[in-house]
Amino acid sequence: MATSKETRIENALQQLLERLVPSQHPSEDEQDAEQRWEQANVTARDLINGEPESETAEDVNLAADLIKRRLLQGTGGRRDLERATTFGNLYSRLLSQPVLGQKWGILYFLYQLSDLQGEMDGHGVQSPRPSGGASVQDDEDVDGIASRRSEPRREYNDAFARNGLPKLQKAEGPGSPRPPPVRDRPTPSRQKSQPQETTTTQDQSAGAERLGPTEGSLLRDLPFTLQGLSSTNLPFTDEKSLKLPTALPIPLVSLLHTLAEPALLYRSLSNYVEGPDNDGLISQSLRSAIGHELRSYLSLVAQLEGQIRRALQQLDADASRSGVGKVGVTLKRLVVWTRDATTGLRLMSLIVENAKGKKGGELISLIHTYATSHGDPFVHTFAERLLGNITKPFYNMLRAWIYDGELEDPYQEFFVIENRDDGGVGGATSVWEHKYSFQSSMVPTIMISDFANRVFLIGKSLNFIRYSCADSAWVENYSRSSSRELSYSDATTLASSIDSAYTSVMARLLDLMETKFALFTHLEALKKYLLLGQGDFISLLMESLATHLELPANSQYRHTLTAQLEHAIRNSNAQHESPDVLRRLDARMLELSHGEIGWDVFTLEYRIDSPLDVIVTPWASKQYLKVFNFLWRVKRVEFALGITWRRCHTGARGVLAAVSDKLGEDWKIARGAMAEMIHFIDQLQWYILFEVIESGWEGLQKAIRKPDATLDTLISAHTEYLKSITRKGLLGGGHVDFTGQLHALLKLILSYKDAIDALWSLSVDEFGRRQERAAKIETRTKAGRWGLTESDDSSIPALISLPGNQGTVLEHLRERLVALRTEFRGKITVLLGDLREQPDTDMRFLGVVMNFNDVYQPVRRRKHAAAGKSRA
Repeated sequence: MATSKETRIENALQQLLERLVPSQHPSEDEQDAEQRWEQANVTARDLINGEPESETAEDVNLAADLIKRRLLQGTGGRRDLERATTFGNLYSRLLSQPVLGQKWGILYFLYQLSDLQGEMDGHGVQSPRPSGGASVQDDEDVDGIASRRSEPRREYNDAFARNGLPKLQKAEGPGSPRPPPVRDRPTPSRQKSQPQETTTTQDQSAGAERLGPTEGSLLRDLPFTLQGLSSTNLPFTDEKSLKLPTALPIPLVSLLHTLAEPALLYRSLSNYVEGPDNDGLISQSLRSAIGHELRSYLSLVAQLEGQIRRALQQLDADASRSGVGKVGVTLKRLVVWTRDATTGLRLMSLIVENAKGKKGGELISLIHTYATSHGDPFVHTFAERLLGNITKPFYNMLRAWIYDGELEDPYQEFFVIENRDDGGVGGATSVWEHKYSFQSSMVPTIMISDFANRVFLIGKSLNFIRYSCADSAWVENYSRSSSRELSYSDATTLASSIDSAYTSVMARLLDLMETKFALFTHLEALKKYLLLGQGDFISLLMESLATHLELPANSQYRHTLTAQLEHAIRNSNAQHESPDVLRRLDARMLELSHGEIGWDVFTLEYRIDSPLDVIVTPWASKQYLKVFNFLWRVKRVEFALGITWRRCHTGARGVLAAVSDKLGEDWKIARGAMAEMIHFIDQLQWYILFEVIESGWEGLQKAIRKPDATLDTLISAHTEYLKSITRKGLLGGGHVDFTGQLHALLKLILSYKDAIDALWSLSVDEFGRRQERAAKIETRTKAGRWGLTESDDSSIPALISLPGNQGTVLEHLRERLVALRTEFRGKITVLLGDLREQPDTDMRFLGVVMNFNDVYQPVRRRKHAAAGKSRA
């Protein structure tokens, strides 16, 4: 089945024959007319199908000149001039038709028809010349005529081949394959140009030697080749190859190899520029910058083309290679003139190759490397010029971030990333800590890391002021008054802009935290009430709650605790606090467990709202609660010991003096043990409240009062403050479990206090028995009787005896007191030994003040015992 192209050729051929072949003559029969038509048809097809590959350059101007010259070969009269003028008008109209692509073929076909040996008459058509094909006149040398065909623009995807352009020899000789006839030729693909080679005009004799194109013809083709367009002598065979003419001298081949590099690079870069771009704004800017450089390259090619045309106008069409050098334009000079352009194309091709998979700051860093790490001044200048163009989207993002606090980055090319998922964290902490992330890999090398961190803080602070602090009016005013254009070429203005923005934004944010949200007031309130810094309030609260907290935990009611809290506030200096502080203070109970009492579940709570929760985070609130519960337990032990100690001293001249003969030694030992425990509690409280909390508070004040402080400075200083309290306050963070040791010691002290209370009860009972006995003696004496009988004395009960043979209650109590004191001393020695091994000076000093008179002998913990305990 014939293709559409063959059908068009067939139709065009039929229409042409209908115009050229005369119609049937009246005296001619139908059979003769049909034979004449058939002969003309065969002749035309022989001209098309039987014609070998033309050795004449496909130059439409040449074909027109040949036809015009043929028209003027007559007598030279007026008719010939009119015919030449008419042909000129028709030729102009032909050139103006964009639909007709093979204008040269049309004219050359007509010229071949006119070159037949005889002219058509009314009875037949003469056969064409028997030679292999029509040729131009002998005096016409068409060798080197440059092709002027309109070729579609084609581009390469990659740079030119590393091993150069191969030199392919054209098949010659009688056995060489010939192109098939029109009907047998496959339909070529659209926009694909068939590479052709110009050859010298062959002689009619067989075995004429083929010669390569002249340097003049190569110069005519080079402007098209440098633009990536195929020409007669220099066609592009595929996307990565340029076919050079055969039989050229080696010097010319070397020069053409050099000139082929910019042509191939231009095709590859043009393909990159016109290709789709979904990688981001900076990648699009790179394409635009490369496109601008390619337009500059085309301007150079246009200038070279003008030079070549002016030079070739001075030469004849058959100029020799030596004659070209006389007009000032040669292949060698073209190599020199395109050297800088080739370097630029080569650099852009290398950038495009290395830019695959990179975007944003990574792409800027890649090009910035050529501007800073290359020794060639041309490469440095070229890369700097590219940076000035491709960094415009980056600086637009930077401007929106540092002046508006908004991230305008649809392709995630900036070094700041917005996290859509905040990880379940709410409040201002989510906005500050989780909403934006810093991606160090996307920071371009045009800015240092400290500079990038400042930029990150500026934008994040503006966003925090706008959304968390509800101060968008200030942000808008700041943007209008301070916003300015940023560019790569103005590094001084950029640095000053960043410094000014950093100072203004940080000062505004800290001012809001200090004035509008009273950050420092709330931090001080936390120290007073959760870290037990307000002593009178804590003492009153403990005294008012003591009777309630001795009851089981399940019998505690929140309204009772709240009422006692209000009582402590009204009767202490806490009444002078601001209403906002007192509103946040509340009493609540922890989770209840079986067997616990009120002391174990009571706690204070201080509520923190947004945006202050960015500093007092949920983690910080847990740390405050942990420290309060520990200090509250120490205060409880101190409170219980104080009551027992006062009871002992107030009863020393009364009850205890009366029973000193039996219990005096026991009370002496008990008071010594209680003194040790009170000393331990006092030193522990003094250390935690002054050496730990007050010292950490002083460091916190210094950190947040620094002139260059930021919100991150406040957050890190407050976090370090709490970590210092928990670590140095023996509440964890080390290899030794000080918290467990302290809780065990506090539990022992409470147990010893209960034993002392039991001894006090026995002492009171003994004092009462003796008072009863003295009253009976006095009564009998007044009755005139002397003393007491054995029955009277036995009626007064002695100290309570235990069942069986376990002895009396006093003996059992003495054993318990001795055991508790011994266990307390043992645990104290282990604690002192662990404190002695600590690297912190303050913790070692705590061990010194607890054992200032060397009463205890610190015990060093055995390593293998600790290892066995950890394995267990």
